[in-house]
Amino acid sequence: MKVLIPVLITLPLALAAQPRLGAGLKFGIPFQGWFEDVQGREFSFDASRGWAVGPALELRLIGGVSVEASGLYRQVGRDAGGGYSIASFSDRERGYSWEFPLVARVRLPLRFAGFRPLLEGGPAVNWLRTHTGGIHTAIIASQSSFITVPVAVHSSANDLTPGVTAGGGLERPLGPLRVSLDVRYTRWKTGYCSAEDLRCIALNQGALQLGIGF
Repeated sequence: MKVLIPVLITLPLALAAQPRLGAGLKFGIPFQGWFEDVQGREFSFDASRGWAVGPALELRLIGGVSVEASGLYRQVGRDAGGGYSIASFSDRERGYSWEFPLVARVRLPLRFAGFRPLLEGGPAVNWLRTHTGGIHTAIIASQSSFITVPVAVHSSANDLTPGVTAGGGLERPLGPLRVSLDVRYTRWKTGYCSAEDLRCIALNQGALQLGIGF
């Protein structure tokens, strides 16, 4: 009991003296597009940007354990088209997504040239907002013949996609700053997508991320 009382007194004081809440920026380089490419008689090609950026907050706990929440902005897009000469279509989808991962980070008790390895994982959700515009040809019967008429098509999408993310990397303090470099893998729950679907989200996605914060 005599040993426990000083520990209970000094531990909260030691934790209070440490910076518990950190903030910074995340820069990501995705390894693939947000949409899957579909090729054949009809095609759909991903046109998403190859970068993502956003803020991050980190709550540091005891023993190198922390919880990080971040929001990563990325411009996404898709170009699709196909069909026959008398019945064809062309779509162009553009917009943006916000990815919100909430990960637990565990720093291992090892150091390599000042770098400390870490492991991380947790849930994630992606908010996607896009607009699609295109031209679809419609076949109309006119007496004994058929004519094709171009029809402008416009639609919008506002989707939430849950997922799970995990990864690992290295972290190093540079004065008041903390610099981290990690690789993350994310599995998105998007449902079944057949080969005939031209708008398919890539289930398995990865990214290289650079974090700078304090």
